[in-house]
Formats: sequence, C-alpha cells, structure tokens
Amino acid sequence: MKYIGFVITCGGDAGWRFTNGSEWCSMEYQLLFDAKLWTMERIKETLDKLDKEIFRKHAFTLSEEMDKGEAVLKPFVNNTDGVYVKKDYLDKSDGYAIKRTLWFADKSKVINPPANEIVSWELNGSKRNY
Repeated sequence: MKYIGFVITCGGDAGWRFTNGSEWCSMEYQLLFDAKLWTMERIKETLDKLDKEIFRKHAFTLSEEMDKGEAVLKPFVNNTDGVYVKKDYLDKSDGYAIKRTLWFADKSKVINPPANEIVSWELNGSKRNY
C-alpha cells in the first residue's frame, strides 16, 4: 500500500501550520493519506480548509492552541476514509529527535508503514504548501 505523507506542525508562536515541513519552534506530526483515495490536489484543498477553520478560533496559550486544533483535526482524522496518523513520527525540528504521534487519533488510525510505502506530498514542483 502507498501513502502520501504530509507534515503538520503546532507551536506557541504561530499555532497550527499545514505547510508540509518543519516550522521554527513547533512540534511536528505526520498525516498519511491512502494514495488510492487521495490526490495531492485534494490533500491541499482539504488542509487549506482545515487551516482556515482552526485559524478562526482564538487562543492565548499553547495549550489552548493545541485544543483548538484537536477540535477540528480529531473528527477529520477519525472519521475520514484513507486518513491516518504516522506512529512515532521522528520530529527533529529543533535539533532533538523526539517521536511524536497525534494524541487524539483512534488506535485504528495510527499506523507505522515502512518508509518505502510513504511518498512526500508534492504539488507543482513544491514540497511545501505555502
């Protein structure tokens, strides 16, 4: 099976970001999309909508920022066909190697496929979703 990997981040300075790459001072997580059900374009459109939905909510602390993202992302991940969370995604964003898994994903949505089954999201020659 093949998956399209997409990195999302959350940090206290700018909140949730859906750029498919490391962001300064942010925690990283990886979403996996079943390549038979999802296209690069569909992933971009969907994550752009989720980003706007999260951005509309207000937060003051990192904890509130995490909660507002969970309120939007949890139903998306747990109730959408072909969407999974990478188990123990290796976050090296700040020089530390920390394994991270989105905490709110149902057990059936947390997977750990071999690296050769994951292709990084890329659209129009860009691996970043600006």
